[in-house]
Amino acid sequence: KPPKNKYFIVAVIEPEPVLLFVNSELNNYVRNNSHLYPCHISIKNTEEDFLSHDSWVNCCEAFHDFNIDDIERDLKYGGKHCGSLTQMGISHIIDGITKSPVMKRKTKTRIIASLSSAL
Repeated sequence: KPPKNKYFIVAVIEPEPVLLFVNSELNNYVRNNSHLYPCHISIKNTEEDFLSHDSWVNCCEAFHDFNIDDIERDLKYGGKHCGSLTQMGISHIIDGITKSPVMKRKTKTRIIASLSSAL
C-alpha cells in the first residue's frame, strides 16, 4: 500500500503555529469514551472539497511542535495546501475545541479566537 497523506489544520499561525490533526478513522478508545468523543469532529468530503473521504478532526489535542519555518519548508518541498475549511466546518471545530476536557484553556482561547476571525 502506498503511504497515506496526513492532513492537519493550521488553527493558529501567530505568534507560533498550533495544529489540529485530521484522522481518517476514529479509534475505538475515543468512540467508547464519552468525554473524548464530542471533541472529535466529523468532517464530510461532500462538505469540504479538499477531502477525498470523510474524516475526523481531533479537537482534544493541539500540537505546538512546529514553527512557521517548518510549515513553509514542508509546503515548499513536497507538502501542499489542500484547501480551506468551510464556515460550517470551522464552526463545528470551534464547538469541538470548546467541548475538549483536556486541552489547556489558554490553547483553547487562542484557537477559538483565530478560527472565529475566519468566520
